[in-house]
Amino acid sequence: MRNDNLILFVETAQLGSFQKTAELNLMSQRAVSKRISALETEIGATLFDRQKNKINLTAAGKHFLTRATELLNTMRMTTYEVQQITQQAKEQFNVGYFSPFEGVLLRMALLDLPTTTNFMIEEAGIEHLISDVLLKKIDCAVIIDNPLFNAKIDQTDLESVTLVTDHMTLGLSPDLITDQTDSPADYLAKFPVIYYSSEESTYLEEVFKSSIGQLADTFNARRVNSYEQMQLLVGMGKAISFYPTELIKYMATPYDHITYLSLDGVTTAHSEFKLIYHHGNHQPLIKQIQRYFDTHQF
Repeated sequence: MRNDNLILFVETAQLGSFQKTAELNLMSQRAVSKRISALETEIGATLFDRQKNKINLTAAGKHFLTRATELLNTMRMTTYEVQQITQQAKEQFNVGYFSPFEGVLLRMALLDLPTTTNFMIEEAGIEHLISDVLLKKIDCAVIIDNPLFNAKIDQTDLESVTLVTDHMTLGLSPDLITDQTDSPADYLAKFPVIYYSSEESTYLEEVFKSSIGQLADTFNARRVNSYEQMQLLVGMGKAISFYPTELIKYMATPYDHITYLSLDGVTTAHSEFKLIYHHGNHQPLIKQIQRYFDTHQF
């Protein structure tokens, strides 16, 4: 299966037009259509329902879009990792993070390290990160935990250090706020809750539910494939999500079109962001990351 055909398919699905994809890639519309048809023949399924001046993804196409996006992301990450492995540097520091929020914290700390440091950085699910740290594939990882959720870290050979404790907030489109008396529970009952995780996992949903007490009974959450998709759906009023109050300030833009509501009265609505590492790993840069957060307030 050709990588460039997968890219054309994803672009066409996102743009909703063979013509727009052709213009983007400086190709003819016929050439794009031919490549998509070849892909459909190869996998034995129709991906687009072709109508006059309009195309829509079929059920098979929607499923294939999810898998194709994941495959392309994996290929890009693998290419990056291989390139990183071949680089020669004075130090090699392998680190991981769970979501863009942990990525913000990690970026702050890494920018404070010596410029000669060679990094290998991975974004992965909680289970994947814990496994990689235990197997010493990476030196450390930043993950979200909750005091009420038992990640069983203490039962392993891992050490954990709390870097930041942040209060959880509810994010939703301001267009949904039609009644100022509505509470977070009202919104949770009315709209779907989504979250982003790079891998299939219910961990973040469980963290949400453990942090909001009785409100957990009012919703079920589903995973989306990217942080950008999550922000788009929330900003358009199609869903709502939970965010760490302070960390989102480092990521929010005026174009998100998202309002953040405090979960007042929910005393457990906070999460801890932790650094985990193997107790036998004496990489000095791990301690340097800890010192960074000891001396900086968030």
